[in-house]
Amino acid sequence: MTRDIEAVGFDVDNTLYKLGPDIEMVLLENIVHSVSSVRGQAYNEARDDFFAHYNELHSASASLAKMGVPNGKALVQEAMENAGMASVLRKDAKLRRLMLSLSKRYKLFLITGSSLEHTHAKLRALGLSDPGLFKAQICSDSAYRREDGSAFRRVSEILSVPLQKMMFIGDREAIDILPAKSLGVKTAIVNGRSKEADYNLDAIYELEELLL
Repeated sequence: MTRDIEAVGFDVDNTLYKLGPDIEMVLLENIVHSVSSVRGQAYNEARDDFFAHYNELHSASASLAKMGVPNGKALVQEAMENAGMASVLRKDAKLRRLMLSLSKRYKLFLITGSSLEHTHAKLRALGLSDPGLFKAQICSDSAYRREDGSAFRRVSEILSVPLQKMMFIGDREAIDILPAKSLGVKTAIVNGRSKEADYNLDAIYELEELLL
């Protein structure tokens, strides 16, 4: 099923790296700052309120919902994509070897909800900043989006690769898998599960066996 693949693309957050305790705390603190702003509440008060719910529910989205914060899921996603994650990311030699090997056989690309600046900071932190490693990079400050398929169509144009010969790897069914699948792009989900994805991967490193 992967024989015809010519281009392989990736989301960044919770795809090229997995959320861990250090990264999670950066994310949660960023959410608290947003809550403080949205509610017009002092930071320490917002933090105490948020963590009182989070320690009980163990879910940022559920905590925000219980607090009555509007658009909680969107706020969490924004925090994940634009928080200072790069400060707690570390170089991943295994991931770097995988990407370099993939780049010899496929055209690699990124489609991410992070800004170009934040994306490049994360790539540098992970050890993936080699010029030309990713032949196309669609970030949040572009006019193209995953949700409406325009990001995948734009990558297809840039790389001169038909959508049916592309594969995209992400961590969310609604945002990553379904829009790509609707266009005929092959899909794989990592750090999650999806009945709609062509492949379910426990870790990004499983791409070596799948694609190489």
